[in-house]
Amino acid sequence: MYAKSMSRAFLVTAALLAVLALAGLGIAQPALAATTQADAATGYVAVDALNLRVGPGFRYAVLRLLPAEQALTLLGQSRDGVWVEVRVPNGPGGWVYAAFVRTSADLAKLPVSEAAGGPNDVPAANPGYAVFVTITDNVATVDLQRYPANTEIVLRLSRSDGSGALEVARGTTSGQGTAQIRFEMPRLWADGSALTETALKLTAASADGKFSRSASLQYYR
Repeated sequence: MYAKSMSRAFLVTAALLAVLALAGLGIAQPALAATTQADAATGYVAVDALNLRVGPGFRYAVLRLLPAEQALTLLGQSRDGVWVEVRVPNGPGGWVYAAFVRTSADLAKLPVSEAAGGPNDVPAANPGYAVFVTITDNVATVDLQRYPANTEIVLRLSRSDGSGALEVARGTTSGQGTAQIRFEMPRLWADGSALTETALKLTAASADGKFSRSASLQYYR
C-alpha cells in the first residue's frame, strides 16, 4: 500500500516536472527564434537605385548608390520606422528608406538603433531647396521640398554635363512649397538618339526661369 502510494506520487511528480519543462521550452523557444531571425534578417533593394545615407533622413549625406537587388543585412530601424539601418555584405553600413527594401522579415521587430543621427553621425548641410529622385520600374518620382509656394515647376532631364535637356514633366508646388511629380523615363533624347547613359541630371526649375535646382542620378535599366 505504502509502495503503491509512493509509486503514484513519483509518477505524478515526474509528470508535473515534464509538463513544466515542456512549458518552459515552449516559452523560451519563440524568443530564441525571434532573436535568431532579427540577427540574420536580410533584404534586397526593391527599386532601380537606392541611396545609402549616413543617417536616417533625407538631410544626411549619401554614402553610395545601391543597385537593384543589392543584398542587405538589416540591423535596426529609426524611431519612426521610416528608415532601416543596413550593412552591405563586405561593404559599408548606413541607412536606407524602408519602403524601398524588399524583405520577408518584420521590420517593426527590428531594434530601434537610431542614436544621434546614424553610423557616422555626420549630417549633410541643410540645403535651401531640396530635390529627391527615385526610379522604380522606369517611372521616376521627384519630391520637391522647401520650394517657393504655389509655383509651376518644369522638370528637364539631361546628360550629366547638361547637354540634351529634355522636358519630361510639369507640376505645381503646394502652399507649403512641396510637390511630388512623376514621369516615365524616356527612351530617346530630343534629337532622336537613344538614351543609353547611366549618369544623368534632373533639373527642377520654375516655369518663369527665375530659379533652378538640379539633382544627379544614376539610371539602371
